Amino acid sequence: MPTYDWPLIQHRSGDSIESLVATLLRREYGDARQVNPSQGDGGIDILRSTMDGLEIWQVKGFTTAMTDSQFRQAKRSWERFVEEHVTPGACQVARYHLVTPWTPTEERITQFNSLTEGVSFPCQWDSDAFIAGLADRYPETMRRFTYGEGVLDQFISQMARTVEDLLQQVTAEPGGHHTQPDMVSQPTPRPFLSHQ
Repeated sequence: MPTYDWPLIQHRSGDSIESLVATLLRREYGDARQVNPSQGDGGIDILRSTMDGLEIWQVKGFTTAMTDSQFRQAKRSWERFVEEHVTPGACQVARYHLVTPWTPTEERITQFNSLTEGVSFPCQWDSDAFIAGLADRYPETMRRFTYGEGVLDQFISQMARTVEDLLQQVTAEPGGHHTQPDMVSQPTPRPFLSHQ
């Protein structure tokens, strides 16, 4: 059972799960940095330097059961990473992480292990529990991501609907029911003023 409703969060937020994970990892590791996709990420979304080499995260925002097509995307990212960074010895890798909000099945773990076997560094698949742990440590980041800038617009829309519903339910003085336009056109009563 997932600890967060990732599909709902992905739908509600104007941002991506990838951005959330990158932000949470940067909170956790001050030296982590996100790779700019416009430069071509080479199979790397986030990285940080350690004493043993680079720690790499490849993030896929799959919030529901991974399809074969989505696994092929993860496979292509891995192959691009190996081709550009591992095979030519461009960098020493300490650890590689595939990150998804969806928790993989044993079948997908087996496929991932087969895909990544033969390299000299450990590879792991981090999922719901990993992201939820980071989210729990940094709740303000999670709130900002979940409710973000759009929360004000959502609140205003909700309040407008509430006011409209209330106006439709209002009944006027005994003996008659006014429609909404009638009520709007009626002058606003003035408070009683006493003249001395």
